[in-house]
Amino acid sequence: MAYTQKHPSYTFVKDSIYYFSRAVPSDLRHHYKSSRIVQSLRTKSSKRAATASKLLSSRLDDYWLGLRLKEMNVPAAHLLTSQATTNLDSTLPTIDEAMETYLSIKGRSKGKYFFSHTKRAIGYLKECLGIRRLDQYTTADASKLRDWLLDRGLQMSSIQRNFACIKAVVSFAINELGL
Repeated sequence: MAYTQKHPSYTFVKDSIYYFSRAVPSDLRHHYKSSRIVQSLRTKSSKRAATASKLLSSRLDDYWLGLRLKEMNVPAAHLLTSQATTNLDSTLPTIDEAMETYLSIKGRSKGKYFFSHTKRAIGYLKECLGIRRLDQYTTADASKLRDWLLDRGLQMSSIQRNFACIKAVVSFAINELGL
């Protein structure tokens, strides 16, 4: 009886290298350029290919579930007092966590003004809009913060400096955490 080697799930071999291959579900194809995902696993080992394939497949399943949930209508939306436009189940860091990351890494060689200005700008944001996760702030919130700062008597140049600081904190957290 001849033994035939079975490849790990969602893999194939080309030039002795294992590749991951999985079809994109039909309801999610409009998110992709191709109907199939093919990626080199960069290994010749069947065991490593099996592990990598399981990991990639699991991550894809999680991502696809998230895409499906985003496209789904909010249950009982007619009962909400205001239509929520932000991701209420977010796992991203809060603005406080983003600021701490920013200050701990970028602030290593900075003076006391760097810290005080960053904390003041984020403090304005928290006082006006509250502590939220990074993806829960909207463009409308930025307008609200601008108007709130104007009402406090800040000049436009000060408002721009505060916005630049807030943007730096958020952008740094996004880049640092790979979001």
